[in-house]
Amino acid sequence: MIIDAHGHIGSYVKFYPVRVRTVRETIERMDRADVGAMVVSHLESIAYDPVEGNRRLKDDIEKYPGRFIPFFNVHPRYEEQAAAEIKKCAGDWGWRGLKLHPQFQMYKANCQAVKRIIEQAAKYDCVVLYHSGDSFVGSLCSPVLIADVAKEFPETTVIMGQMGVSDWPEAIEVAKVHKNIILDTTSCIINYGVVEYAVKYLGKERLVWGSDFPLYPFKLGISKIKDCEIDDESKEFILGKNIKDIMGQC
Repeated sequence: MIIDAHGHIGSYVKFYPVRVRTVRETIERMDRADVGAMVVSHLESIAYDPVEGNRRLKDDIEKYPGRFIPFFNVHPRYEEQAAAEIKKCAGDWGWRGLKLHPQFQMYKANCQAVKRIIEQAAKYDCVVLYHSGDSFVGSLCSPVLIADVAKEFPETTVIMGQMGVSDWPEAIEVAKVHKNIILDTTSCIINYGVVEYAVKYLGKERLVWGSDFPLYPFKLGISKIKDCEIDDESKEFILGKNIKDIMGQC
């Protein structure tokens, strides 16, 4: 089964309007692309209100059991609120994924507030999914900053979304050192041979794919994996088995 390791529910306007706005439409697009399940956070939780966005995500996905793997979002600068959300989402609801978006919410990926939040989330065995960036756009969440967090929390799985964008060589380098880093090809600048290079030096178990839906179509992300020059087993791992195993171990 194809499992998208990086998607969203909801709508917001930043650079352009989002066309797919409902969960029903999302399911329809998933079915067209043969995507069986998807890791999701709510766009409202990232762009506006984490508490309201997490609540909406819960309400939306309950109608479609088995199709979504929920990741809740918190803002580390609001530590009391964040601590309460971790207790509610991970403790009460049983969610095992924390989504952090330093670029949009304007904090450094390895600031002390973030580390305190991850320490709390680690008590519930949460996987941490970072939005990452590069030296051109997103320096608040560069691979080096995320690696600093991975080093401090070696028992926590850290998924580096966007794979450092144009700084993908640096993402691969830090992942070589920190075995708890998983690279996510979502929205990454995939020059010819990037996936092949990552599989060669990290192994097929250390990559997942994502669409960033509804910001990008599913098949754009899938084609990055299906069209690259790696064996079929490696494609199977990246397209679904890896994220299934990661979340199944939580």
